[in-house]
Amino acid sequence: MRYGCYVLLQGDFSHAVLELSFNDHDYVRLNEGMETWTTVGKLAEMLMEAWASTEFIHDLKTNLVSGCVEVIFRELEYGKEFFLRKEHS
Repeated sequence: MRYGCYVLLQGDFSHAVLELSFNDHDYVRLNEGMETWTTVGKLAEMLMEAWASTEFIHDLKTNLVSGCVEVIFRELEYGKEFFLRKEHS
């Protein structure tokens, strides 16, 4: 599984990434506009059918938009000393 989001310099959400891979060839991928999905393989199609019958997809998108940005800024705060350090020659 690979997921994350891109955040603009002013801190606004840009877009998300979500991919689930099975057996190195079947996969589910959220397309960049976050409106459509790409599925490859029978397992991926079955998973999307199961998700479509619940609120899971809506909740997943909501978490990617709001939760992901929050996590990025929290992690940046934890690591700010490292990111802001200056190399001494």
